[in-house]
Amino acid sequence: MRIHNLGSFLLATSLFAACGDNLEPFPDDTSSILVQASCPGEPAQVAAARLQGTALLVTAQYGGCARSRVWACWDGQYGVGDPASTNVVVHFEPAGDCDAAFEDTTTIALDPMLEDRPVRIFAGAFDLVWRP
Repeated sequence: MRIHNLGSFLLATSLFAACGDNLEPFPDDTSSILVQASCPGEPAQVAAARLQGTALLVTAQYGGCARSRVWACWDGQYGVGDPASTNVVVHFEPAGDCDAAFEDTTTIALDPMLEDRPVRIFAGAFDLVWRP
């Protein structure tokens, strides 16, 4: 019986590892924008967004069973134009399949994406211009 349990444990561990290889981990630090091509989590609805110094103050709406963490990603690309434009994508950590609606306002540092030139930032339906 002990060998069977150990075998089941090893099989379960192997299956988890195989499935886990395709999972994108949720960020530990959500206080600064993540610079990566794809954003982990689920897309959030941006209800409000404004710039406050070098930070984005964003109100995200999402569904689930409980409040969740909210973060933003940037793919590292600027579009053409003056000022150069870019998109910020807001996501949240899935919080279950409930019908509850939540709204959280989060401050996200934009320092990793800001240079010494103006940048037009699109966050949801919001068009913001940051100037140094």
